[in-house]
Amino acid sequence: MGLQFVLGLPGAGKTHHCLEAMARHIAAPLADNAPRYFIVPEQFSLQAERLLATCAPSQAVMGVQALSFGRLAYQVFARTGGAPVKQLDETGRHMLLRRILQEEQAGLSFYARAIDKPGFIENLGLIATEFFQYDINAEKLAALLPEMP
Repeated sequence: MGLQFVLGLPGAGKTHHCLEAMARHIAAPLADNAPRYFIVPEQFSLQAERLLATCAPSQAVMGVQALSFGRLAYQVFARTGGAPVKQLDETGRHMLLRRILQEEQAGLSFYARAIDKPGFIENLGLIATEFFQYDINAEKLAALLPEMP
């Protein structure tokens, strides 16, 4: 069957089209008994499985999984051994920034008093995120320093 994207306005029959196509596809057995995936939005996975069970042969539904993109990624990583490293969320990054700033407070001249101001850590976190996104590192900043007024 391959990958297909079904696009349209609300109420255009996208869900009905997808369910009919999946029912036709799972009615024909696969030679290698490969798993079949029905990729749906996160909030729709349980409802998609229920709808699929009502319109497809009962034995065939057992070979189909309705998965969200996140759940599909989790299964791929679990099978390939490439489970992603746990990332820090925004609160964790703020806690880490605060700890680093408190440890280095004596060496700071310009921002030493601003560390405890409301919103400083959040703004510093946003700046660090933008630097990371635009691949700005210490060397690039040091190269720009002589050009600054």
